[in-house]
Amino acid sequence: MTIGGIDIAALTLKDFVVGVVYAVLGTFVVTGAEMVFGFSLPSMLASVAGAAIGIAAWFIFLLKRKADHAR
Repeated sequence: MTIGGIDIAALTLKDFVVGVVYAVLGTFVVTGAEMVFGFSLPSMLASVAGAAIGIAAWFIFLLKRKADHAR
C-alpha cells in the first residue's frame, strides 16, 4: 500500500518510532505555543493539532528521505 509514493508496508519499526516522536514533538509545539501566546485550547483539540503537525512532519521526512535515496 502506498500513500503519496511512500510504501507503508516497507517501513521498519524505526520509521514508525520516528513518526511517534514527531507526533509527540508536534504536541509539544502546540502546548508551547499556547503558553507563549497566551491562548487556551481544549486538551483534545491541542492533542489532535499537535499529532497532525507531527504526522505531516513525518511524511515530509519520509518523502525527503525517499528523494535522497533516489539520487
